[in-house]
Amino acid sequence: MSKFNIIRNHNLGLIRMRAIAFDWAEIAEAQQQMSCIYEEGELEDVLFFTKQGVNGRLSIDQNSLEVEVELGILMTPFRKIIEAEISKNLDKLLD
Repeated sequence: MSKFNIIRNHNLGLIRMRAIAFDWAEIAEAQQQMSCIYEEGELEDVLFFTKQGVNGRLSIDQNSLEVEVELGILMTPFRKIIEAEISKNLDKLLD
């Protein structure tokens, strides 16, 4: 198995980041056929996403977001592509 993290700092606040996380979930579900579950918290929200061979979570708070991804054995060779795609989508949403 292979794991990677992507961290981005922001100054958008939790409410604005919540909207961005929902947008990211819609992209993941529509383009990558991911299954997503969103949990709102008082200080932090967490979006869990999964697809065969891929499990992860997107955590957001007032000042940062973090994506943690775990790839199964068959998806490990595609790590760089997956990591680049997630980074690209996050950067688009944060612009």
